[in-house]
Amino acid sequence: MLNIVLYTGLRLASRLLQVIPPALMYRLARVAGLLAFFAVRGAREGVTGNLAIALDKSARSKEVRSAAESAFQNDAMNWIDTLRIGRLSLDEIRQMVVVDDWALLEHAAGDGHGVILVTLHLGNFDLVGQVLSAHGYRLTVPVEHMQPHRLFDFLVKQRARNGIHIVPVEHASRELVRALRAGEMIGVAGDRAFAGKTLSLPVFGRPADLPTGAVSLARRAGCPLLFAVGIRESPGRFRGLVRSVPMVDSGDATLDDRHNLESFVTLMEETIRQYPGQWLAFRPFWKDDTSEKTAATMGHQKRAAI
Repeated sequence: MLNIVLYTGLRLASRLLQVIPPALMYRLARVAGLLAFFAVRGAREGVTGNLAIALDKSARSKEVRSAAESAFQNDAMNWIDTLRIGRLSLDEIRQMVVVDDWALLEHAAGDGHGVILVTLHLGNFDLVGQVLSAHGYRLTVPVEHMQPHRLFDFLVKQRARNGIHIVPVEHASRELVRALRAGEMIGVAGDRAFAGKTLSLPVFGRPADLPTGAVSLARRAGCPLLFAVGIRESPGRFRGLVRSVPMVDSGDATLDDRHNLESFVTLMEETIRQYPGQWLAFRPFWKDDTSEKTAATMGHQKRAAI
């Protein structure tokens, strides 16, 4: 039901963008995001519980609530960004997105083995990722299939307007390998397991199941693995953060994947702590599914200690 409402809202917003300036659409999106924070209880509890653990504070604290509200507002603005992709020229995209360490990305792409960009559900990826196409790189991205199918088709069409290759996650393996063999880039999420193998590792001190696909594929393909996120600095301006994920290849695949995934987790934790209001984790993140309960308990214990 929520996805049907989302689809209807996106179609309406797409039409409104034809007559309403983007600045006003972003303001409306922030209002819509705040309304969603109060209306969608499950997502509110999910993101609040996750942020409470990440920030080591009570789920009822001012800091957690503020970050949770910001997450809803950033998510709403992300939809406007997605709808704008086809309306922006490549030059406009290059002006909207400043990448911190573009030289690192160019160097990684220069070895001809392809590049794996591992990202988070944090900030913005749909529009920020377009800057790669704007600079002539080909990027393949697997995405989770959404229902209804017309919503999935609509979003794929928006995201692929500038040449990014979008593939359903259930059919992505062959396409990702093909892209790397062709020396291209692929982008995958590292903080949510849609399919494939996972490893349980501590994230903010609690065990979480994380996908091993990115580190395993980088090890087998011998290609660079880069941590990449798009931080929103204002409604229509972004900063791309690119960091190298330290890799080891001792010959023990299991130990190497664990070690390399731990390096990714370190970068993930640092980024979420720095930008908690941009972590769009609306489902319980930890595998025991008790984020909200634990967050509430933490808050109770802290208040008792005081």
